[in-house]
Amino acid sequence: AALQASAAETLRTTAWPTPRLESWRYTNVRAVERALRGDDGEAAEPKATDAAAALDWPFEVDAGLHSVDGAGLVGAAIVGVRVVAFADAVGLDAERIAASLGVVARVDGAEFAVSARNGAGFEGGTLIVIEGEVAAPVMVDLFARSGAASLPRTLIVATQNARATVIEHHRGSANAVALPVAEIVLEQGSSLEHVVVQDFDISGYDLATMAVNVGRDAHYGAVVFQFGAAIGRVDLRVALRGNGASCRLDGLYMAGGNQHLDMH
Repeated sequence: AALQASAAETLRTTAWPTPRLESWRYTNVRAVERALRGDDGEAAEPKATDAAAALDWPFEVDAGLHSVDGAGLVGAAIVGVRVVAFADAVGLDAERIAASLGVVARVDGAEFAVSARNGAGFEGGTLIVIEGEVAAPVMVDLFARSGAASLPRTLIVATQNARATVIEHHRGSANAVALPVAEIVLEQGSSLEHVVVQDFDISGYDLATMAVNVGRDAHYGAVVFQFGAAIGRVDLRVALRGNGASCRLDGLYMAGGNQHLDMH
């Protein structure tokens, strides 16, 4: 509730980002704003079985975690990984959400209006807690259909000395609009390799926010691939919060025609 109120206040008092802002200097997102204003459709309520069936997922149907149109992630159990809906979190999980939601990924000011749009309107939201060493990659597939803005929100926490790789796939159908936000917290001595693949339809829009807090002696590595979307942007912000904290950031984009792809 606090995040949604703060984000709504940002949207009420600030304009959508324009190239006049230094951090948005090379990305004009007016077309995305128009698409959001003209969004009168409502996405169908997804079910766990519908989510897997709707996706052209390159793995077994029960592999990985899936979200359609911003709904909470669903999928099979993963050894060493706990997946908890925000609404179902209790105890330490609830404390983690309260401490990080809308804090790791800021929502104050025009520079963060895209994150604020997610914060004000997301429904559901999922906490992923990584405990110990997870051998197999954690697959996360975010799929957006046309007709409604997709606002998936994920909080990933790697507990002390945990190790994992998360592969996140952003896909969207024709004219789809997605504003996904991932907040990531790495506790002392943990390590996370984060691979993001954006492969939207060429007519869609994907403006992603990834915000990371790296604790003492922890490591965050990111590789971002962008291939699709008319306008695609990954706003990646990493804060090194303790001695020995480190990060590695890599990316690759392949654009053609009038595509605009930005990694900030």
